[in-house]
Amino acid sequence: MTRNGLLLFSCALSLMATLPAESKEVVLAPTTPWNLDASDGGCALRRGFGDARRPLILEMRRFAPGDRFEFSLGGDQVKAFGSDIAIYYGDLTPEASHSVQRAKANRNEQPPVDLVYTTSSLGPERDFSGVDLVTPEMEESVHAIAVKSGGRSIRLETGSLGKPFAAMRQCTAALVASWGLDERVQAGRLRQLRPLGQTQWAPEIQKIYPLELAAKGMQARVNVRILVDTDGKPTTAKFFVLTTTHSLTKSLATR
Repeated sequence: MTRNGLLLFSCALSLMATLPAESKEVVLAPTTPWNLDASDGGCALRRGFGDARRPLILEMRRFAPGDRFEFSLGGDQVKAFGSDIAIYYGDLTPEASHSVQRAKANRNEQPPVDLVYTTSSLGPERDFSGVDLVTPEMEESVHAIAVKSGGRSIRLETGSLGKPFAAMRQCTAALVASWGLDERVQAGRLRQLRPLGQTQWAPEIQKIYPLELAAKGMQARVNVRILVDTDGKPTTAKFFVLTTTHSLTKSLATR
């Protein structure tokens, strides 16, 4: 079996939650250029908005090629957000409201800021046919992102997402190559992999969730990357915990 015969399966597990009336929209201009952070844990687009001294940070991170990404906002402005958010990408059809998870993010020597995160996409959720439903034209058309929650509405003047998302696609293609796979072979698959028994995964991880975190009501998101062979059997698995403490990372590492 060649390395190019391997297939990729990437997923996110969320552990451990009606939008109220909307208030006046707050419009925030960018304070930083787009930054693309490429690592073994994925490709993350980041940009700051609002107060340059303590900006609201938008991050959109992909762990593999595809339409979906992890959407997070970190800053004082999200403290009043409720348990759900609605995300509007320009004039594209908005997704249904998302349940969000919360964490604290450290910024250099400044006090920690509130962080909310969820999974999102510019368009309909990709099905298992292997067809990407978000086009470059759709990305180019988006010039702002509005987020509504907890009676607050924040509009981020992002500028066109065409070039940033094109750069992210190049990044995820390079990520696939770093795993020893041929990105063209992966892109040519006739259908997506369909996970089996996925509803059983979260309970298994929750069994080893650190008691001190659960007692504090702290949540976490575990992103799992699994490579499987052409028979669907896992060959390697790696997890990435981006928004929690060392104790959960240590617990997962023993499994």
